[in-house]
Amino acid sequence: MVHKYLGMNLDFSTKHKVKITMVEYVKEIIAAWDKVALKVNENGFETVCKHSKKGRSSAAPEDLFKIDEDSAEKLKPVKATAFHNIVAKALYLVKRARSDASVAIAFLTTRVREPNADDWRKLVHLNEYFCSTAEMPLILGVC
Repeated sequence: MVHKYLGMNLDFSTKHKVKITMVEYVKEIIAAWDKVALKVNENGFETVCKHSKKGRSSAAPEDLFKIDEDSAEKLKPVKATAFHNIVAKALYLVKRARSDASVAIAFLTTRVREPNADDWRKLVHLNEYFCSTAEMPLILGVC
């Protein structure tokens, strides 16, 4: 038995377990990224899934918590707005079905006011991770 609720697919077909997926929403995040990339490609946007063959094994880069305020340039308003929108979409996903990216999204949400180029690179890493793990479920069960 599979139920759909708030963008989640709740699969109760296995006894004592529920499998929660949001594959369509992950694809929506990637599509939103690529749409912004096509719109303002001259500003240095990168398409994640179509052109990148990088599969990330973790949601966060190794230097996630390293902030270099002096050397990193602030993002232009168009790019900063895109950063904020993608982080908000990812936060919705993480709170419902993808807790594996909690640490990365928790950090990125602290950076939405004045994101810099380094924060953008970290968001690219997270999007590459989502692209390579789009169908990964959250499985909850009882003993």
